[in-house]
Amino acid sequence: MRNLLLIIITGILTVGIMGCDLNHQVEQAEERTIIRIPDISKIDPVVLLDIRKANPDLAVYIDMKPPRDWMKEEHVAKLMELIDSQEPCACIISSVYLVYSTDIIEECSTVGDEAMGLIARFRRDKSPEYRFNPDPDEYRKWWSERKKSNIRK
Repeated sequence: MRNLLLIIITGILTVGIMGCDLNHQVEQAEERTIIRIPDISKIDPVVLLDIRKANPDLAVYIDMKPPRDWMKEEHVAKLMELIDSQEPCACIISSVYLVYSTDIIEECSTVGDEAMGLIARFRRDKSPEYRFNPDPDEYRKWWSERKKSNIRK
């Protein structure tokens, strides 16, 4: 937790510092503060979502792609509880996954959508052909089947 706090304190940047790769997003976010996370692998995915939930007016800039084993089964169990949440959530800006939407900073996201996005990452790690689906019912069905198959093992 101390490392996380240090990352957040040292990583808070103003949008104007972000550079030309994000100009289309930066122009819309003149007053938004960005938290920079240089190494996402050191932060628990659920804690990252909690930070974003607690600070919906921020944007989170991630320097690197998370490692393949970053999402664990226990994270998914916690995230499944959040998939219906419509609470606002800080958006992600990434040098790895640039989003070319011009309204990404203004619109941001919800906790439920971001929870499903994190679960989708777990599913892709286990099954690379999986693609994100923003339907909470599909996630509930998948999770129920997964828990049943884990019990049978």
